[in-house]
Amino acid sequence: MTDPDPKHEARQTARTVAEEARRAESEAETLAKRARAGAGRRFDQARQYAQHEANARVSEATDGAAREAERAARAASDAAADYPSDRLEVRALEGVSRLLEDTASSLRSTDLDTVSRELTRFARRNPVSFMAGAAAVGFAAARLLRAGPEFGERFEEDEDFPEPGSAGMSADYAEATGAEARASSPVERDDG
Repeated sequence: MTDPDPKHEARQTARTVAEEARRAESEAETLAKRARAGAGRRFDQARQYAQHEANARVSEATDGAAREAERAARAASDAAADYPSDRLEVRALEGVSRLLEDTASSLRSTDLDTVSRELTRFARRNPVSFMAGAAAVGFAAARLLRAGPEFGERFEEDEDFPEPGSAGMSADYAEATGAEARASSPVERDDG
């Protein structure tokens, strides 16, 4: 019996290792393709979910803003009814009321894509105004964040702020809030 040729065994082992390496490489490519496809599907699902949630939040915000605009329009109409119809104040209040009603209608019919396109268009046409507005919004947001939730508690506990119906509240403010101003109020209402 002859001993196997070591060179032959080495070549055979090298071929076997090379085949295993190609097979492993092929399997790795297949797994990578599956992983990319799965990640792509998950990314698309996450993107769709995020877009859905963003649209829902924008819808909630625009509905709230539309309700407030409608409420303000009704208040302007009600205020116009307090004056004789030939007065300038009536025409101004009616104009404000129509503008607010149009704003409410526009808000209700707007979606996130439309808002995004309009905002982009505005930013391109008016970059300075856009930057100034963005800075103002940023400062306002920072101010609100800095105030924190304790702002409301501090405001409610503020001794300098008059309670509804207290002697320090004007009759106009009391009427607007539905509270009763006391006769000892330092600011008397002038109905003249």
